[in-house]
Amino acid sequence: MAEELTYSDIVEEVATPETAPAAANVKVYLNDGNDFLQMGLEDFEEAYNITDLRDRLKKGTGEGAVVEGKLSNMASGTASHAEGGATHAFGAYAHAEGNNTEASGSSAHAEGGISKASGAASHAEGANTKAVGNSAHSEGRNTEANGDYSHAEGYDTRAYEKYSHTEGYSTAARSECQHVSGKWNVVDRDNKYAEIIGNGTADNARSNARTLDWQGNEKLAGKLTVGAGPTEEKDVTTKEYVDGLTKAEKLGFAFATCPTAEATVAKVATCSNYTIAKNGFVAVKFDYAVPANATLNINSRGAHEIYHKGIAITAGVIEADDIALFVYDGNKYQLLGINRDFWDLSDRIARGTGTKAVVEGNTASNKASGNFSHAEGSMTVASGGYATHAEGGNTRATGATSHSEGSSTTASGSSSHAEGYGTVASGESSHAEGMYTVAAGKYQHAGGTYNIEDSNNTYAEIIGNGTANNARSNIRTLDWNGNEVIAGKMTVGAGPTADMDVATKKYIDDLLKKITHGSYCGVCDTAAATADKVVMLHGDYYLLHKGGIVVIRFTYDVPANATLNIDNQGAKMIIKGTGPLQGGEIVAGDTVSMMYDGSYYIIMSITH
Repeated sequence: MAEELTYSDIVEEVATPETAPAAANVKVYLNDGNDFLQMGLEDFEEAYNITDLRDRLKKGTGEGAVVEGKLSNMASGTASHAEGGATHAFGAYAHAEGNNTEASGSSAHAEGGISKASGAASHAEGANTKAVGNSAHSEGRNTEANGDYSHAEGYDTRAYEKYSHTEGYSTAARSECQHVSGKWNVVDRDNKYAEIIGNGTADNARSNARTLDWQGNEKLAGKLTVGAGPTEEKDVTTKEYVDGLTKAEKLGFAFATCPTAEATVAKVATCSNYTIAKNGFVAVKFDYAVPANATLNINSRGAHEIYHKGIAITAGVIEADDIALFVYDGNKYQLLGINRDFWDLSDRIARGTGTKAVVEGNTASNKASGNFSHAEGSMTVASGGYATHAEGGNTRATGATSHSEGSSTTASGSSSHAEGYGTVASGESSHAEGMYTVAAGKYQHAGGTYNIEDSNNTYAEIIGNGTANNARSNIRTLDWNGNEVIAGKMTVGAGPTADMDVATKKYIDDLLKKITHGSYCGVCDTAAATADKVVMLHGDYYLLHKGGIVVIRFTYDVPANATLNIDNQGAKMIIKGTGPLQGGEIVAGDTVSMMYDGSYYIIMSITH
């Protein structure tokens, strides 16, 4: 009976031809997935196009190790395998292939060119890569995965710490669990960031395009845009930007007085802290009437034409002692109204059919049949049982205490409100706004356009973004458990605590409520002998701000080394030149302009 050998026996016997049996006596066993198939060595060679296994295989120096390919290959690890050219498999169960590769870690795998896998169960592939950490993986070119379970890919990248991942070009991940991509990032050695995207240009010019720290705070080198594309209108702004814009003088809001004689066309008005701004509102009290083709110059900001109803103002429009409201459109002062204007409503109001109901506007087409109801505008109906209100055009307020406004809206739910165009508020105490929206649930709010109707009262709020009645869709929903779904994306931070935080609507609204659209000057009545000077602005909004200018008139002399405390925001030293104020430099009646530099009030000018 012919001798039967296993595959490892074949490798050993072929490698030592002096002890090998004749080929005809060798049996090869191959596993086809179900059974071991027996065939002769010659059949095996023919089936796999191998002419002579003795030229291909040799036994490595490690137990059960195999070397194939060039004789320069080495397999010294137990059950290791080296193939290719100048490869070395030193680790137990290691595998080295390719050209000049080395797998020294247990169960490591090195392939490609000049790659080294020294960590246990590590994998190095590509060109000149190193997998040093246990279970680490390096690929690409000139990459190193040094941390356990780390991964380095791309070109010249380094993953130094456990569980880190780096990719791109010349990037480095120096912190545990960190992900770095891009190119030439700023290296984080303090484990501050979970993710870094580099945008540097060289090793000595490293920089970051984006970072994300472990508290979820993100920092961008550029700007953040919300919406379909990077347009300026969609850019997210910062608290610092909003704080600057919401100051009354920067918005172009002011109240001015004009003492210019009636015959003078070039009117001059004065007020405090006025900065001309497009879309800014300014009210002006005229001591004398304004002639035709007049111009207005407020605080020497330039003479601009006064327009009324699309043309240059005519004589008799603004009379003596009138207070006129203007908006600056970027070129002209457009007259919006005068304080003595009024309407004669005697021919526009009629009694409705309901108890104490009122109809006004188009009294022929409007109907107020509900008790204490009110219908105004044109073709409006206030028919709800009690205290309903319909206004605008073709609106219906049919629910008790409901309100409809806009055009073609219907408020049919009790205490409901419909506004906009074609909206329906059918739920109790519901609110529908926008265009063709439906608020069908109790206490529900629907806005936007063509929202999906919620007949099950699942949502507290729905914002639609549909395009037609048969193409309704929602951009955002909020259910009664506080769960929100948005069709796009949302950026959330810890709150407006720093100048770069996104400001909320509430923050802006609260800030605007505090603003007094008037002077930021003040009067100091503190006695001459008191060095701690105090100024109260009596309701005006003043925020201690670096770079801010304040003008103070001192009723009494100011002694040396005086301080100034405005609106209880802290006493700050008054500085003139390079040192503290000296006695006699500010005397009674002086008006002083000062700038707050973050620590002191620096005197800019003194008017005696």
